[in-house]
Amino acid sequence: LLISTTASAYDFTVGGIYYNITDATNKKVAVTYNVQYSASYSGAVTIPAQVSNGGNTYSVTSIGDWAFGTSSSLTSITIPNSVTSIGDYAFFACSGLTSIIIPNAVTSIGGYAFSSCYGLTSVTIPNGITSINGSTFSACSGLVSVTIPNTVTSIGANAFANCNSLTSVTIPNSVTSIGYGAFSDCGGLTSITIPNSVISIGNYAFSYCSSLTSITIPSLVTSIGQSTFYSCNGLTSLTLPSSVTSIGQSAFDGCSGLTSLTLPSSVTSIGINAFQNCSGLTSVALPNSVTSIGDNAFRSCSGLTSIRIPSSVTAIGEGTFYSCNGLTSINIPSSITSIGSFAFSNCSNLQSVTIPSSVTSIGDNVFLNCTNLQYVAVSWTTPLTINANVFEGVTISNVNLYVPAGKEATYDATAVWTDFIISAAPSVFAKVKALLKGPLSTTTMSTTLNTSNLIPLTQPYSGAPWNYTGTTTESV
Repeated sequence: LLISTTASAYDFTVGGIYYNITDATNKKVAVTYNVQYSASYSGAVTIPAQVSNGGNTYSVTSIGDWAFGTSSSLTSITIPNSVTSIGDYAFFACSGLTSIIIPNAVTSIGGYAFSSCYGLTSVTIPNGITSINGSTFSACSGLVSVTIPNTVTSIGANAFANCNSLTSVTIPNSVTSIGYGAFSDCGGLTSITIPNSVISIGNYAFSYCSSLTSITIPSLVTSIGQSTFYSCNGLTSLTLPSSVTSIGQSAFDGCSGLTSLTLPSSVTSIGINAFQNCSGLTSVALPNSVTSIGDNAFRSCSGLTSIRIPSSVTAIGEGTFYSCNGLTSINIPSSITSIGSFAFSNCSNLQSVTIPSSVTSIGDNVFLNCTNLQYVAVSWTTPLTINANVFEGVTISNVNLYVPAGKEATYDATAVWTDFIISAAPSVFAKVKALLKGPLSTTTMSTTLNTSNLIPLTQPYSGAPWNYTGTTTESV
């Protein structure tokens, strides 16, 4: 004999509200649902502080997981001060809910608790909350303001993701961490203040915040994570502190509004795709502290007109400057030993390239379709062996190749190089004009030069008319 039974999702119901007994001894109950994932509640609901059943009076101390979840017809909710916790998905997809007052007695709010409450326009998080859990207010597309108290220390993953109507957020100086995707896809967000208390910002934290125009990273942050500001195409101003040592993969990918970039001297690594598609970027100042630049780091930065690769870098990765159409010349430092495939491909305005003898490998299609290339200067005494596709799409028979003097015949006998217009590298002369501000009398230096040809050839300048026993260092 098989007997089918259906377990009740609640212990009792009073006034159309379902309850579970959570503590029989201390007479505590939680608000729950009738059928999970079913729209059990509608209209205006007031939760009482106490409820009686079976001769017992219970305190309502919590709102359980999924209690009001998917109740799209729920328009308002009154929560008593007796409630201290709101469970996961408690009000998930209550799209008709326009406002809510969370009492100060509440000390925890679960993940997705108010997620997809499209009609919710404002929320004040009570002072008892110390952390905003994952996706708590995600996809609240009507939310225009949120008040975060200074008791909060962490903002969880996707906490406010897809809150498209949110225009500004002030994060209190109690917060130390901002989680993965916390404000991702907040397309209306134009400003956000990140306090100096923040020490970590998660991956994708502000990705797709297309209206964000400026951001200042606090001084305790040491790394910018993967895709943190991905596709923030309204971002025009960026301030990075000297505490930052690494910029993660795709951190600023698609930030097409950025026009200039100065990295602090603390930065040692730039990740894969870090500044890819920053088409408005015209100049980049890379400090000598940078030792690695990831593949495609500046790919499709079409507005970039100049780049100085610091001598601390030893390799140029694959596609690093792919389709940087604004580049006209590139001088590769002598620290570089390898150039990855497609590194300068489709740099259609590139005219001149200088490659040092330190380079021992050049990948495929490095200069693919660099159709305006006019000059290539190399320093190898023995020509480096390269594949024919390194200069694919370039009419190299029209390109001048400058080689070490006396090595013209050697290059002319080497595959690929032989197709260039080969000549010896020209000598370089520098004209230096020096202004002498002598002679010196006590602490005053005359602006009239000595007319008696008594300029000393060596230090010290103790003879007349210089009368100067010290030394001086000048930079040119």
